[in-house]
Amino acid sequence: MKTLIVLRHGHYTGTELTKMGREQVQSAIERLLPFVNGKSVRMFASPSKRTEQSAEIVGQRLGIPFQLDEAIRDRYDDMTRDVGALLAREQDSAEVLILVTHQDYLQNLAGLFIEGYFHTNDIDRSIPFAGIAVIDVDQKSVQFL
Repeated sequence: MKTLIVLRHGHYTGTELTKMGREQVQSAIERLLPFVNGKSVRMFASPSKRTEQSAEIVGQRLGIPFQLDEAIRDRYDDMTRDVGALLAREQDSAEVLILVTHQDYLQNLAGLFIEGYFHTNDIDRSIPFAGIAVIDVDQKSVQFL
């Protein structure tokens, strides 16, 4: 894996994406395309309805399947261990790895790659619904889209 893309789910009510949330994810796909075109891609989603629905939309558009993975579920315990294990397991599986997950992961994964530890709300920014972080693993750089 050379590129890690972390996508926050779209707007939701209860556990389901709203119409606006689906539109947000569709728009996010346009921003993702330059990073995935012509590359091998694997996608994982947090096992919540809103992330699964978001991943379905992305998967249909990109023509790729996704897997649900507990390592990126919406919770705070053992994030570093679980995400680290997922990334280690999948590091050679594709050029691009997409994680469809929650705001906390978008805010905190950058620190794991750049500084070697998983930040807890160190990034002072609100990540919008269907917001994206593109992490270049080799260059240790992050771009928010």
